Amino acid sequence: MTNIESLEEIEMRNSEDLSIELIKSSIHSGLNIIDTIVSYCEDHDIPIEELIPLLDQNIIERIKVCGIEEKYVVGKKPNLRKLF
Repeated sequence: MTNIESLEEIEMRNSEDLSIELIKSSIHSGLNIIDTIVSYCEDHDIPIEELIPLLDQNIIERIKVCGIEEKYVVGKKPNLRKLF
């Protein structure tokens, strides 16, 4: 028996709780938040497009900052203030 949640179970969770879980996982694993979300989606067999709307605004901002810092977004300068 596996402990992996289905998309329906994830959708029923509070977006803040899901976001906190992802942030904790990112810190624990040493992965940036984008890689953590990709890994989470792969582990749960969930398309990223379906997970993103379930995230709270705090983690959306962290994704934007990470994208700039990791140079996933071209033409933007990183903000020197890290969110975590």
